[in-house]
Amino acid sequence: MSTSRGKSGAKARTGARQPPITAALLGALHYGPEIRNLAALLKSLPSSIPLGTAHDFSSHELRQEAVMELGCEKSVVNQDLEWSFGSRVDGKLIEFQSRGPGLEAVTVVLRQYITGPAGQNVVLIKWVDDLTAAAQDAIERCGAQKRKRKSTAARQRMEEDEDEENVDKRQRLDTENDKQQREMVAEAAAKLTRQGSINHPFDDLIDIPPPQRSKRGRAADPTLEELTIPCETKSLNPKTGKPYKRFRCAGPGCHESWAEPRQAGRVFPHAAKCPYFSAEQRNMAAVANAKNALSNDVSSSDDDGGNATAKDENEAKAGMSKNPYFDPFRGLGEDERKKAIAKFQKKANLYLLEFLAVTGRALRHVDENSFKKLVKHLNPYHGLFSSTTMADYVHREAAKITMKNSTRLRTIGNLTMSYDGATVFGQSIYSGHVTTPKLRESFLMLADESSGDSHTGEHIKDILLGVIDDIGPLQFAALVSDDAGNTRVARELIAEKYPTIIALADAPHHLSNLVKDICKLAHFEEGIEKMRTVIGFFSTSTYAGTHLKALRVIMDITKGLVTVGKTRFGTMYWSGYALLRNLPAIHELIRLGVVRAEGSEEQSKLGFFRKVPLYNAFKLNLEQLVTILEPIARAIQCLEGSMTTLGDVWKFYVAITAVLQDNFAENALAIPDDVMDAIRRIVNARYQQLIGSTDAYLAGFFLDPQYVTSTVLKRSSGNLLVSSPTESSSATPGNQAAEDGDADLRRKMPAYAAVGTFLVNQLKAELKARPNLKSSKVFSPYADRKAVIAALRSQLEAFTRQRAPFNRRNAAWTRAYLYWRALLDDADASVLAYIALKIFSIMPTSMPEERTVSVFTKLSTKDRNRQDAKTTVALTQVRQEVCRRDGERKPAVQPHLNWRSVKAAFATAEAVEPALPPVASGSGSDLPVIDLSAENEPSPNIRVSEDGVNDAVAAGLHALNTRSLASDVLADIALLPSFESTRFEAEDSADISDAFFRDLLSDAPVAGAEKAVGSGVIGGKGKEKATPAAVFDDDIDDEVF
Repeated sequence: MSTSRGKSGAKARTGARQPPITAALLGALHYGPEIRNLAALLKSLPSSIPLGTAHDFSSHELRQEAVMELGCEKSVVNQDLEWSFGSRVDGKLIEFQSRGPGLEAVTVVLRQYITGPAGQNVVLIKWVDDLTAAAQDAIERCGAQKRKRKSTAARQRMEEDEDEENVDKRQRLDTENDKQQREMVAEAAAKLTRQGSINHPFDDLIDIPPPQRSKRGRAADPTLEELTIPCETKSLNPKTGKPYKRFRCAGPGCHESWAEPRQAGRVFPHAAKCPYFSAEQRNMAAVANAKNALSNDVSSSDDDGGNATAKDENEAKAGMSKNPYFDPFRGLGEDERKKAIAKFQKKANLYLLEFLAVTGRALRHVDENSFKKLVKHLNPYHGLFSSTTMADYVHREAAKITMKNSTRLRTIGNLTMSYDGATVFGQSIYSGHVTTPKLRESFLMLADESSGDSHTGEHIKDILLGVIDDIGPLQFAALVSDDAGNTRVARELIAEKYPTIIALADAPHHLSNLVKDICKLAHFEEGIEKMRTVIGFFSTSTYAGTHLKALRVIMDITKGLVTVGKTRFGTMYWSGYALLRNLPAIHELIRLGVVRAEGSEEQSKLGFFRKVPLYNAFKLNLEQLVTILEPIARAIQCLEGSMTTLGDVWKFYVAITAVLQDNFAENALAIPDDVMDAIRRIVNARYQQLIGSTDAYLAGFFLDPQYVTSTVLKRSSGNLLVSSPTESSSATPGNQAAEDGDADLRRKMPAYAAVGTFLVNQLKAELKARPNLKSSKVFSPYADRKAVIAALRSQLEAFTRQRAPFNRRNAAWTRAYLYWRALLDDADASVLAYIALKIFSIMPTSMPEERTVSVFTKLSTKDRNRQDAKTTVALTQVRQEVCRRDGERKPAVQPHLNWRSVKAAFATAEAVEPALPPVASGSGSDLPVIDLSAENEPSPNIRVSEDGVNDAVAAGLHALNTRSLASDVLADIALLPSFESTRFEAEDSADISDAFFRDLLSDAPVAGAEKAVGSGVIGGKGKEKATPAAVFDDDIDDEVF
């Protein structure tokens, strides 16, 4: 029996040091028996140790500042234990100063932070052992040894079962604690990083009373007085023994400060962006900063740059004296001469600033000795600034530009705001552009740098509202962003606050996500992996790349490979398309052994080129992928222009489904049925996500006078342009009630009712938000808001049937926007024109952000590592303004947008590519101008691996673009539920077999497509006259279409 007990005891002692298997795997219950034993010992401490809180862990919380300093939670706990129990150097035994619940709670803390046997856990495990030894010693010294309970196998199993039962509970508690700790760490980090770098340690400053101002001399700037607080340092000047005088930012919580004397050029740029100031104070600082801009002292009449003729230059040369430097100042008195020199120097610095911004040169270049020698040789009176002074003036110039643009935008209605995030020099920036409706000019009005803040939807909403509220929320028609979670939440919150603003997702981003979804299908995984391998090998191997370039010339392959990028929309299509074009040359190089397919690991991956079945399978898979992605990639580029409308988004999305429908019907590349089903399901889901989320896109197409007489929209037979006998042929502003005669439109044209409902809801939102519309020329003829809505119903029917005045045509007017602008002056069309103008004013993409971020990238090279994000933004704003001012202004034209016109515009842009492309489009083609200039940096500007030739929109492989399209195969398919895999959802609202859709994305005109476009486009101009103030006050909540 003794032997048996010994073995059992040995097992028990072994089990006391080894946690259960389940607990060991989880790592959350390690050292559980030892901690339970310590808890029992601490409860049994002798009464000779007084009750108290000398060791109080009952309300222990992790110190987040210490976590950030030490970098480990367990190290902070170890530090807290040392502060409570003292040092244990040389094996010194811990002496308890008190006992009770506070001390016993130490086991809870140790249980929480011991998560395994290794790493920093060892330090805390040592604390369990030392505390256990100290408790046992205290009990033994008092002769009150607690009877140690035998650890039998049954008791051990019971304890293990208890531990395993509490695993879920403890994990939930740990998860909740971890969440709270992460939030506390994030909050502490935000406080530390929100401020950014500061000039002087804030803890070293002491506020002092404002100094007594002398009545003599120049008075202090009141703005500077309000934005700064005088202070002095605790540390002393070693030379004088006195503290340094400084001024700190008056923003509550801001730690920035400046040496005395304070400089407006330092204070105002900071205060204009300081998050600790109110919006009014930031605006005050921005105005003060803008007053010191160089351009304020250089009028437009003084601008003589680039306007001199050859005759002027010859006359100047003929009259040039021997000492040309002093000619402009001869004959002037001393004071006048100094003023003339100062003005000359300001103008020179302004021109230099604009040159640096437009060309993207680093500011530090003005400090180069070679540059100084050059300008001194050209004119000793140049007076050019240093790079640091130039940086100050860049911010001042940008402040002036922002103020000027804000003033202008407050006078324009139906604006579109787009926004997106970017990273510049490791700093997070959310940029926002405001785009005008008529000229589609985009202004960079927001560039918020708040890297230390969590970019939640609420945070983004707040920074966007700063711009929206400043310009005026009623001036905005739409808010556009990509569909990331936080940006989507932000636009939805703003649309909820201001119902007149339509929240839209960026169409190019959305279609790019559609490409990614298709590429994730298992059918294409292996082919995409091989595609990446081949492109990567020939892009990095100079030997292989050189031979491929040479063979391309022989085989008449004009363009090379395109690497798979991270930011380009539809990058998989363009890379696969380029590889397919170069595949014969690559196959020939490997077949002949010029490029080896064995040896290194990368070379061995090319072995499939030498095996005919594998090569043919790869080629077929790549052709399938390119064929499927082609209409999507082409649609993306067609939508990247600045003149894109909501209707363009709808028709190109439907065109994608039309092309895919025809490709699947023919299935010349033998795409498996399950793959086609999966693609239909993906396209339908994405279609519902964008087009199905709002009828704004459908309304943009429906209200375009080019298409109102077409057969594109789904309808049955019958001439809808002929009114029934019961229909009235005219209507007056006083009697605009909706007629029963539109029943046939509702029955035969599903889009009619959907668009009508959308327009009525938009009109109701406008009427509620603007009660004073009653005073306007458009709405003054109507007694109340119900009459206005009735007029909208009647006018929409008249437009759909093309009754007067909607049937007027004038080929001189080139945009639907102008058509509706003209009808705004017609009493029989003005209500519908008012809402239609809003629809056609919206730019439904966030391409201004993409173009601006491209400029950020060009201005953020490695040789500017000391340039901060705010300076990059300021340079971009100056560049944008100069390019807009000096660029050739052309009338905004909405072309007959299709793939052929976009490809031609890109082909023209490829001919000349400036180092930093200008904002204004400068195509010399006779084709209609599409504002997709190089500055836009849409996807065409990419790197080609061999010769750097732009390979954005080359003509497709002939074999891929000359397919026989079965236009009527699925014409009578039954309507199926959403996300069905056998049909496309776009069929519910449009006849996708119509040649019009296939023509949009085709390399050559498709016969019959011209029938979908009406003759001429209508437009005009008109201004409202002031009328006596009046408001609408009737209830229209129950009004429907």
